[in-house]
Amino acid sequence: LSVISLDGDPVTANTPHLVQATYRTADGQSIGTQPVTWTIDPPVTGVSIGPSPTTTGADGKTVTSIEYTGSGTATATVKASAGTTPDIGTL
Repeated sequence: LSVISLDGDPVTANTPHLVQATYRTADGQSIGTQPVTWTIDPPVTGVSIGPSPTTTGADGKTVTSIEYTGSGTATATVKASAGTTPDIGTL
């Protein structure tokens, strides 16, 4: 499970920012129709993510949005998890 920013870094305050997870097997095959749970870990005041969970498409990809509603700057880690083990990716 890999996670990337679709809008680049850093996140601009009060502007939705898209992040994408790609879920694949060890040999690179896409894993479709799987729920991916998104969190900010650890939680950061003013940073939200959603919707969560989202579901991967046939290409193994799914997208959600992160937003910072505070002032100044904040550092947050986006975590995506999927599967029963679970598989985890961070950004």
